[in-house]
Amino acid sequence: MTLPLVSIIIPVYNREHLLGATLDSILQQSYPNWECLLVDDGSTDASWDVMLHYQKLDNRFKTYRRGSEHLPGGSGARNFGFEKSEGEYINWFDSDDLMFPNHLEKKVAALQANPMAEMVFCSCLHFTENLENTGKIWHVESSNLLEDEVTDRVSIQTALPMFRRSYLETDSLFPEHIHMAEEWVLMCRLLLKKPTWVNINEPLIYYRVHEVQKLKTLNRTMLESEYLARLEVYRMLREHRFFTPAVHAFYSKVMIRLIRKSIQIRRTAFSMKPLGFILLRLLPGYRCSAWHSLRFLMEYVLFILAGRSGLRWSLAFFRNENNLR
Repeated sequence: MTLPLVSIIIPVYNREHLLGATLDSILQQSYPNWECLLVDDGSTDASWDVMLHYQKLDNRFKTYRRGSEHLPGGSGARNFGFEKSEGEYINWFDSDDLMFPNHLEKKVAALQANPMAEMVFCSCLHFTENLENTGKIWHVESSNLLEDEVTDRVSIQTALPMFRRSYLETDSLFPEHIHMAEEWVLMCRLLLKKPTWVNINEPLIYYRVHEVQKLKTLNRTMLESEYLARLEVYRMLREHRFFTPAVHAFYSKVMIRLIRKSIQIRRTAFSMKPLGFILLRLLPGYRCSAWHSLRFLMEYVLFILAGRSGLRWSLAFFRNENNLR
């Protein structure tokens, strides 16, 4: 029996020092029928040379430069890679993570054993400098995956799912105009189609955590990208009429957090965007109680007018209210 082809799609940007370990973990896969599409996203280091080296080493590696028809960034590179791929199964992957040797084998077996399933998930094990320094295991466990993904109770990282190609070809993929939480936008869009999925509740991926991720550096670009991502998903939820108390509570907290962060980095003008979102939800058809929206507006005014002492006071005042019913 012919084994189905798996397309592994990896965007690459300035990863010369980490990419080799990632590609070595792919070479060690027990499942043999794969292709790995390496899409350079404008690297300025020796990443391209590393890519070419592995292509010469094994012709299952295929190297590309992101086409100009796609915007710069990981999303554009991932979408370009999908267009070039030929596999029946698709697994996006990051250029700094590592696969367990049985990663592909177990996922393919799960999809073959569940022919109605459109996707399969696995868990991942966090690590920092080396595999001896591992952290928490990240699981995809949920009885309501759509709601839990929307509200960040579950975080489906890029490499965790393997998809049937046929499920992806009927919809748009990664939003290229968003540079933060774009994977979240894609997963919410796909889950709104109510797919059948299976879960391998064991780690099959090593997910690398960088020191810069721990620091969570904040800047205007990150704020704007997160706002665009949250707005994109909110529009999709409205279109599909998917609103639950948990979703309302989540968006309440998100917009207040964006306002807080924008004032924290002295971008008060940007805070008008989440404020505008809050005000719009006062209008008919936005399915949010007037009390919630007015409460947000009150806190915003306190942030702007009361200064730091007022900020601390308002945070204490609304701390319990942020757990919305």
